[in-house]
Amino acid sequence: MRSIRYEPLGVKAIGTGVLIRGAGASLPSRRAVTFRPAPPPLAPVMRRLIPALLLPLALAACRSAKPDASPSSPPVDLRPLNAFAGQRVAVLPAQRLRPADTLTWGARVPAGRAYLAAFDSALAAQLGERGLATVWAQAADVERAARRNATYAADPRSLAVNALLPRKSKPLEDLPEPLASQLRTLVALTDARYALVPVELRFERGTTGQGRAVLHAALLDARAASVTWAGDVAGDSSLTLSPALAASPAARLADLIAAP
Repeated sequence: MRSIRYEPLGVKAIGTGVLIRGAGASLPSRRAVTFRPAPPPLAPVMRRLIPALLLPLALAACRSAKPDASPSSPPVDLRPLNAFAGQRVAVLPAQRLRPADTLTWGARVPAGRAYLAAFDSALAAQLGERGLATVWAQAADVERAARRNATYAADPRSLAVNALLPRKSKPLEDLPEPLASQLRTLVALTDARYALVPVELRFERGTTGQGRAVLHAALLDARAASVTWAGDVAGDSSLTLSPALAASPAARLADLIAAP
């Protein structure tokens, strides 16, 4: 702190103020006066402190507002076939039951064709619950149309679907012959363009160790002879083989189209 000495001339400094003495007042001859510098104004100090205080709060707000999912990860589509709910689609009968599986349940089915027919009925009932009974041509409708045109329509229960079976290589994009021609004829008989084909029903052991039915299905553009969608649909697990196992993947397949 700096001290300043001067000869008082009737003015005495008190702190940061000034006192004017009267004319008759006696003044000391020599006296040391100490000036205390005033504290810096508050505004410049706050201008330096406020950004430092607000920066951590701003960073915390940015972290809390950050989305949970990465922008490069789109949300999972739970109904990939919903866009076809309002279009005319021909549902083909279930084609195959895999006889060999890890549970040997496929070989124990007494009548494979009857078991697949039970699946067709279950799928028709599930689609009816979703308002698609008249919008989509059901498997029974396709079979009746094929019988009326048996001279040039293929048997809708015995199509050349080997190319549609699950594969580990590149997914199938274009339908080969004779499947492309078979579907084109059957779909045209029902005034549709697309066909939903339950390709194969198989049994496998689930994560709980119980058995379940898994359906491999495909949605095909018969006019363009191309595959629009294909995938596996797993049903509920069970300890025993029963007709209910076939109804479970039928409900799961219908869930991919619309809600009940």
